[in-house]
Amino acid sequence: MINKKIHRFIEPLSKLKLDLWKVIRYIKLTGFSRTLSKVNGVYHLDKTLGFSGDYWENNKKYNSIQNDKNSNVAIIGCGYYAHANIAYYLRKANKFFLRATLDIESSRSRSLCNFYKGDYATTSLQKILDDPQIKIVYISTKHSFHADYAIKCIEAGKDVHIEKPHVTTIEQLDKLSQVIKSHPDVKVFLGFNRPKSKFFNRLMNELENYSGDMMINWFLVGHHLEGEHWYYDEEEGGRILGNLCHWTDATLNLIGVENAFPCTITPTFMGNTSSDFVTTIIFNAGSTVVMSFSAKGWVSRGVIEELNVQKGDCIASINSFDTLKIDSKSVSKTWKNRHRDQGHKLNIINSYNNSLSLLGKGETFKYVDSTARLFLSVKEAITSGNVITLDIK
Repeated sequence: MINKKIHRFIEPLSKLKLDLWKVIRYIKLTGFSRTLSKVNGVYHLDKTLGFSGDYWENNKKYNSIQNDKNSNVAIIGCGYYAHANIAYYLRKANKFFLRATLDIESSRSRSLCNFYKGDYATTSLQKILDDPQIKIVYISTKHSFHADYAIKCIEAGKDVHIEKPHVTTIEQLDKLSQVIKSHPDVKVFLGFNRPKSKFFNRLMNELENYSGDMMINWFLVGHHLEGEHWYYDEEEGGRILGNLCHWTDATLNLIGVENAFPCTITPTFMGNTSSDFVTTIIFNAGSTVVMSFSAKGWVSRGVIEELNVQKGDCIASINSFDTLKIDSKSVSKTWKNRHRDQGHKLNIINSYNNSLSLLGKGETFKYVDSTARLFLSVKEAITSGNVITLDIK
């Protein structure tokens, strides 16, 4: 078994275009199993075996009573993230989780379904919508398609987990908001994982012991993307909606929706405005955040996220979700993760568990709406070069 795993890890390694020492370092950061899932995700993208028509039944699916009862997840958008993150973590919650996969490329739909032993793969959204066994749909397509797929699933009575960003335009947000309001029994979850991380929750709990405003600073270094990368397509929202929205959302969680608006967003440019920028946001209760993002070259140890925050007598920092330091009246301590924890696992499984539980709840409408209006306004400020005031009643 071990030799088989090692072989499956080494075989597609060259496809990653990484030096071996960088891969070894990544194993140290995230663990062997997590790294293997990422390698499998890359290998998955090269699969070419599709299917004719719009449906493929998996003969290798689980055949059991448990499968019929527990296979209630559909995944729309079967790219790298769906394979290496969404399905990887859902399998840890329930190995029978996967009912169906959908992608416009039948080879990816089939590959993901086959690897995780789902019941069927399809290229037809209507098959997903008409399937009564599907309870929750995970949407991980290109950004500009997230809202449209979510709207159709919600209208069909399916709970949805929408990867970030859940919208790319204010028009999409208005349509999504209207559908959410008209289907109050459907649960909506978002793919913002940082607030679900262990360190972020520990920091939030400590900050609750102090009153007053906060000074927040984010230093962010993202992966370098070539100019033809799909993130840069106008309708996809660029690096701001593709990346920076993670940290506008995390900031909103720190501030609290009730303390955030109106806020003033002031952009400062740094050369290449498509991937290098600095933004300052002053919130209603007086808290201020400065966010700098750059992507000038290769990042050997993944995305760099350095958070520094002060609230009253509490000074704290999170370094790439490897290390948390808190220095306050009640705590003066440093915590270190064995492997980096950005909250992916807890966020993905949280949606699944709360969807299936009768007592489980989705995100509040106010949060879904507010976090979108914040990142859309940040995008408007940076791309226009203008100061934007955002007021949400």
